[in-house]
Amino acid sequence: MCDCTTKVNELLVKEKGCRLGMTTNLTTGKTKVAIQLGPIAGKKMPKFSLFPSYCPFCGEKYED
Repeated sequence: MCDCTTKVNELLVKEKGCRLGMTTNLTTGKTKVAIQLGPIAGKKMPKFSLFPSYCPFCGEKYED
C-alpha cells in the first residue's frame, strides 16, 4: 500500500496547518482518505463522505 497520505499530511501540516480527513476500518486498522462534501451556505444539500477505492494522489488500489 502507498504512503501518499502520510507524505501529503506532512506537507499540509508544515505548509497549511491542516490535515486530510481520514477513516479507519476498526476491524483491520487500515486507513483511507475520506473525501467529505458539504453544502455551500444557503444551499439545501446533505453532507456526505466518499471513500475511494484508489489513492487519489497516485492511483494505487487500496487493499480490501
